[in-house]
Parts: sequence; C-alpha cells; structure tokens
Amino acid sequence: MRRWIVTSDQKWLNKWDEFIFSDKESVFLQSIGRVDSYRKYGMDWELLIYMDDQDEKILMGSANIIVKMAFLKIYVCSYGPSISPEFERFEYKDFNAYIEKFHSRAKELNAFTSQLTISKTFSISENYISGAIFPPVTCAKYHNIISLCPDDSTFDKEKLINTFSSNGRRDSRASYRKGLTSKLAKTEDELKSAYSCIERNAKEKGYQVRSWKEMNDFIIYSTKKENAYLLTAWYEEKLQGAVLLEKSQNTLHYTMGGVLRNKPDLLTGYFLQTESMVLASKLGLQYYDISYGGPEEVQRFKRMFNPTLTEPYITIHFKHSNIRYFLFQNLFPVLKKYLSKIIALKQKFLK
Repeated sequence: MRRWIVTSDQKWLNKWDEFIFSDKESVFLQSIGRVDSYRKYGMDWELLIYMDDQDEKILMGSANIIVKMAFLKIYVCSYGPSISPEFERFEYKDFNAYIEKFHSRAKELNAFTSQLTISKTFSISENYISGAIFPPVTCAKYHNIISLCPDDSTFDKEKLINTFSSNGRRDSRASYRKGLTSKLAKTEDELKSAYSCIERNAKEKGYQVRSWKEMNDFIIYSTKKENAYLLTAWYEEKLQGAVLLEKSQNTLHYTMGGVLRNKPDLLTGYFLQTESMVLASKLGLQYYDISYGGPEEVQRFKRMFNPTLTEPYITIHFKHSNIRYFLFQNLFPVLKKYLSKIIALKQKFLK
C-alpha cells in the first residue's frame, strides 16, 4: 500500500538524488549535499516522501529544512514536490495530498510558518501568502536559460557562440585565442584553491559569499558525487578563475564564480562561461542556466550570451501561529543585521 513517511533513513537518502534528477522540474537545491549544508547553521532537515506499494521507490516528495531560532521554528522546502516519472496518472488530488502532509508536518514540529516553492504548473487551493518569509532558503525566482543545441542538431561550440550577442561572440572567441585552458578541480586542495578565487572576487567587489569553511563539506561531497563541478581557468600554469556549477535533470546551473583581473584582459569570464556550456553538453544536458541577478555590470555581462529569462516557480508560505508570525516579521529585519554573528556563534557551539 502506498504511504507517506518522514525519514532520514540511509536507505532513502541513498535513493534521493537519483530520484530528484529524474524529475525535469526539480532543482539542485533539493540535493542531499545542498540540504545537508544547512546543518552548519544549526538547521536540521528531513525527507517527506510518498512510497510505492513495495516500499522501494519514491513516487513524490521533498527535502525540507527545519529552521530553529529560539522559540521560533520554520519549515521550509526549496522546491516541492519532486515527482517520479514512474508516478503514473499524477493528478491534482495528489498535489493536494502533498500540501496536506507538508502542512501537518509543519504543525507537528510546532512551526509558526511553513514556506514552499512550487512549479507554476501547479495550482493550489489552500489559503497562502505570496512570497518568501525566509529568503535564505528558497529557490531562485528566475532561470536565465541558454539552449546548447539551438537548432536541435548535435552540439557545436561555434554554432553556440554564434547565438551570443555581437560583443559576446567577439569576446568569447578572443578568450580562446589568449591561450587559456580549463580544468575541473578534483582534490580537496584543488577545490579549496579554486574556491579562493570566488572568495577573493567577492571581497574585491564588495559582496558576501559563504567561506570555504562553510562550503567545504558541500563542495567536496557534491563534486565527488558529480552533482556539482568547480571549473577552473588557467594561463601559463597560473589559476585565473573558477565557477561553481550545479546539475539538475537537464540543466547545468551557474551558481557563483570569480576571476583574477589582468592587464591586458584575458577575458577569463567569457572563457569560463563558454567552457561551462561545453561541459554541460559533455554531461548530456540540454541547457545552461547562467543565472539572473547581481549588479548591473554582471547582468550586462550575462546578457552578452543572449539567455532567455524564464520564471518557472512561485514561492508561497503559510501562517500557523498569528502571534509568533507577527513577532518574527518584526524581529527578522533586525536579526538579519547580526545574522553572520549569530551563525558564527551557533557554529562555535555545534563543534
């Protein structure tokens, strides 16, 4: 008999990533490496899954984060539900069943609110509030998609570059003539060195990224599982930049990156983005998501590759306690200012 369970049992953890990668709508934020990375911030997580009759296959489910802040608790899903292609005749009532289970589990945990990102293909009858109440754990609203085989033929790098803007074509081709080479970081030392490019770039540009200490477990685990990749660029045996890429069913997603500044300019950013698309093709994927957002100069750079902006998801949340919801809404804007210090303190006591 098919049934719902909440679990952290290794049997289901072993099956989870394969399951989410079978769903073209699911997101890389649902991978084991991703959700487990939140433990470093004092959060917990679990799987909410719907099993087949033999208790062997996952038909539907999500990996959910439990955010704990003193007496305030939030139940968050970065995307759900992921659905197996083996779930025949999936219907609206099945989606409603998931929402009901998500709700009831949030209440069991005494969460004052629960947050969920869903595909726009789903319609929801429950009373909900639009938007995220806890933005640190949510799926990006937009994808910035580049088709790797725009004319449905086999992959060809030159054909792909021809789809870029005129400046994008010029600078991508010029970056290859500079003599840059690419390599995937594999060992822990290589991964750490590559990630240092991203940290240094963030520091120079005045924005924050998670430190290597915060990200190392996730990056080491996910690159070993080949759910994520750290692609590096080299010039005359010197590391010039790196990009962190994460995989979903048919798309390779750019998460973050950083390059060294050179005079004359090596155009390392153009090289790494084009090489990332080449890697996506080698992995048998159809699309590359260059991501959306960042300062205007970053957005301008991304537009050079002529991506198509899509908005496949919506984020909603539910209120389970009026008093605690009100308190959180008034406290969180203040707490955000001290979030890094609170996290550092939590990490100290979690050691």
